[in-house]
Amino acid sequence: MQNQPVNLTAHVEQLPTKILEELDNRAWADRNAEALSAHGVNIASTGLAGTEFDRI
Repeated sequence: MQNQPVNLTAHVEQLPTKILEELDNRAWADRNAEALSAHGVNIASTGLAGTEFDRI
């Protein structure tokens, strides 16, 4: 099996975009931490992922 050459220029060009996406994802998680936590508690207590799965 032969190694494929790595295009380092492409990796360097994509890095700022990946960093910004990661920062945006973290900021979203921080803004929504309370709702995400409440949703997790609800799933843990009911075993359901939300009202869309209620079949009772």
